[in-house]
Amino acid sequence: MFDALPPEARPALLAGLEHPARYLGTEPGAKPNELTDARGRLLTVALAFPDVYEIAHSHLGHKILYHMLNSTPGFRAERVYAPWVDLAERLEKSGKPLRSLESTAPVKNFDLVGFSLQYELAYTTILDMLSLAGINPLAAERDGRLPLVVGGGPGASNPEPLADFFDFFFLGDAEAFFLEDLEIIKDWRDTKAGKEELFDRLAGRPGIYIPSLFRPVYQGEKLKSIEPLKSSYCSVRRAVAPKLSQTPFPVCQITPFVKPVHDRVVVEIGRGCSRGCRFCQAGFLYRPVRERNQGEVLDLISENLSSTGHDQAAFLSLSAGDHTQAGELVERFMNRYADDRVALSLPSLRVRSLSGHLAEQIKRVRKTGFTLAPEAATERLRAVINKDLSEDDIFRAAETAFRLGWKTIKLYFMAGLPTESEEDLRAIVSLAARLSRLGRAKLNLGLAHFTPKAHTPFQWHPASTMETIETRLAIVKAATRHPSLAVKYNDPGISLVEGILSRGDRRLGPLLTEVRRRGARFEAWNDRFRVGLWLETIKDFGFSLEELIAQRKPGDVLPWSHLFCGVSPEYLAQELAKAGQELTTPDCRLAGCLGCGACHDGASVDLADPSAFNSTDCISSQEPDSRLPHPVSAAGQAAEGPAKTDVRCVAQGAAETTLNQLNSQLNAKPNQCPPAALPVSPGPAIHQPSPNRCAPSPRSRLTGPTPAHQSGRYLAQFAKEGGLVLLGHLEMVEIFKKSFRRAGLNLKSSQGFHPQPKLSFLTALPLGVASLDERVLFELCDHLLPQQIYQAITLPEGLRLQSISLLGPNSPKPRATAATWEIECPGSVFANPPLHPEAHLSYTGTKGSLRQFRLSEYVLSAVPKDPGRVWLTIRIAPDGTPKPLPSVRAMWGLAEDIPASLKKIATIVDSWPSA
Repeated sequence: MFDALPPEARPALLAGLEHPARYLGTEPGAKPNELTDARGRLLTVALAFPDVYEIAHSHLGHKILYHMLNSTPGFRAERVYAPWVDLAERLEKSGKPLRSLESTAPVKNFDLVGFSLQYELAYTTILDMLSLAGINPLAAERDGRLPLVVGGGPGASNPEPLADFFDFFFLGDAEAFFLEDLEIIKDWRDTKAGKEELFDRLAGRPGIYIPSLFRPVYQGEKLKSIEPLKSSYCSVRRAVAPKLSQTPFPVCQITPFVKPVHDRVVVEIGRGCSRGCRFCQAGFLYRPVRERNQGEVLDLISENLSSTGHDQAAFLSLSAGDHTQAGELVERFMNRYADDRVALSLPSLRVRSLSGHLAEQIKRVRKTGFTLAPEAATERLRAVINKDLSEDDIFRAAETAFRLGWKTIKLYFMAGLPTESEEDLRAIVSLAARLSRLGRAKLNLGLAHFTPKAHTPFQWHPASTMETIETRLAIVKAATRHPSLAVKYNDPGISLVEGILSRGDRRLGPLLTEVRRRGARFEAWNDRFRVGLWLETIKDFGFSLEELIAQRKPGDVLPWSHLFCGVSPEYLAQELAKAGQELTTPDCRLAGCLGCGACHDGASVDLADPSAFNSTDCISSQEPDSRLPHPVSAAGQAAEGPAKTDVRCVAQGAAETTLNQLNSQLNAKPNQCPPAALPVSPGPAIHQPSPNRCAPSPRSRLTGPTPAHQSGRYLAQFAKEGGLVLLGHLEMVEIFKKSFRRAGLNLKSSQGFHPQPKLSFLTALPLGVASLDERVLFELCDHLLPQQIYQAITLPEGLRLQSISLLGPNSPKPRATAATWEIECPGSVFANPPLHPEAHLSYTGTKGSLRQFRLSEYVLSAVPKDPGRVWLTIRIAPDGTPKPLPSVRAMWGLAEDIPASLKKIATIVDSWPSA
């Protein structure tokens, strides 16, 4: 039905790409639903993110949608991310369509393609993905009814620049009504009616915005009105989930092969913020505040650590420290996981919410990132933006971090805020310099330029010209030439285009199409962005740049005036007026309801209930935030002990294989692989976690009756085949670390400031090469028999565990001394002995250095297995080893353009371990 590629076709399609493992889609946890609904139906959804895998995988909203859809019979969700430039160009040249990750089905064959709208500069990437998929970007011109193209996320709060390309948008919390909307789409699909019928069914539902049912009217270059084309559908009200605890959340998050920007388990502890920073769109879009109870948070953390094998977790919220149980929640987490060296990060921690107790808890495993976000450097400007923060608060937080050992702190400021003066800009440098003298620490200064956003009090404020942005950034940059201060800021052109798109209307759709046609691709990336392309296209379309970024005033019709995202326009106008008077607005959780309008349709502030979690964990004294309305509870939860496992063990024999024996076997038996170590018999099922289910918590360590005097060092043998040949060496290291943690196997760590698990590969396999015999050496804290380990580990498909051997207490560390490679070439190139057995091989290495080898000193045997296939055994030397393919070409005098395939047959070690 999907026209999917067979698994064996993937490596050939992806060979030669940068990071080909981005496109495998076979990671643990990536299991789309196949269960139909009660009527035997299945609606297929391609969850699309307009950026590369490393960015897309870290997005929590995608994880929630993937879990929500694939946990519901009748829906199947797969992922599709933007292919990097190399793959995009390959698809364009070959005419092959963009495909999903999991099944490699063409995206155009899905019923619905749902895009996450996170950032304006990614809009051209959306058009690029539609084009690569073979889907007409213009909704009015798409042939047939499916797939529907849908958008959601913060960009849906003003989707007008994208209105021509989408069938509909979803505003608000998808957990609230999106599944019901998909059921409506499923019923409509069965009727084979036109889209007009579907839009009639969807119009007026919470969060559903159908742009084709509204028409913008202009007077000159000014938007005069937005006319509804359906009398009963005049405006759109966002969807809101009243309680976070009643929304679905993934318990077996996908474990990535490629390291994403945030490689950790993420649990959303709260949604919404009532601090009211006037520049912050998220703070207004996601009101009211809704929190998860600490028991649910810890349960979700436990499930996801077990299923993924991660050693870092994050509590996610717009302001994690504002959670009413933040201090107790962090301490309970650390009490449970510190011994397993699971680190915790709070990526969005408000300065005032950082207490010494909270920082002390975070550093118990390792010091994760530390960011202070004053936004503005003067108290006057902080009052304008309603940032409730004093200079004393900033210094107190920095002193706490320095005292507890942090050596680097990131400071986050904004330039171009309303009413900003040159004095405010210079104050950024002054404040940073004074902070740097507190603890001889390095400060990384992140400077973003303010962009007015829809549905905020500053939505009427003008965007800035590029010249103005450059002037502001130059003032800060010129004053920060200090060794302890490093300044990073966005390209001024990016800030300009973001300002145009964030406040733009429907006229920008053709502009986006043309910018994309002229070669825009990955415009959200600094090194790919070309401001000249945008300015030239804007000029060619006859737009006035001044009008695109012009100031507006309350009462003007805005492109998003017909979209209600929670907070009323009247409240936003009041906040704009207060900003001009430098007046602040308190947090509604402290001052009571302020009438912003966000609490509607069953939604209200929903704080965590301290009584909802009852336990006996030991809680030390804390420094609670006295500003929060609820006191921190002293309740806790009993720590879990190691799981008891009934294990039947078998002794592991050891086979000794020398290099000479191996070579004689290679020469004697033309079609037989060299003998591998005898595998451990799987025996009875002991602990075999399914890849589709959550494994035991890392706290549930395996234990066994191995005598205490035995070594805890092991050597495992495994094969690497199929799509996983596209994984690099560092990716393989991470896979094994996480596989051990999922199995409840506690790797011993090195000493020092940054301890690392004791796990090392005897050789690093080249990217794209299969192997029948790889070896990994590891050391466990617990003394186990090989049988226990063999039964516990579940590796991803494509990695096949063959044997595990226990090292003797006095045995030397195994070392790879040679490797045997199989090389295949078309024709009968190996029918004769090597023409140049004494050849000198020269080639340029990966880092540009010249490598030279006399092959007779390295090639231990060269045995043709048939006229087109040879086995080559090459000595591994500390000072370098010749590559097998260039070696074969040099020895047989083969041209560089003759195709050849490579596979590793055996790894030979200098001393085989014995138990």
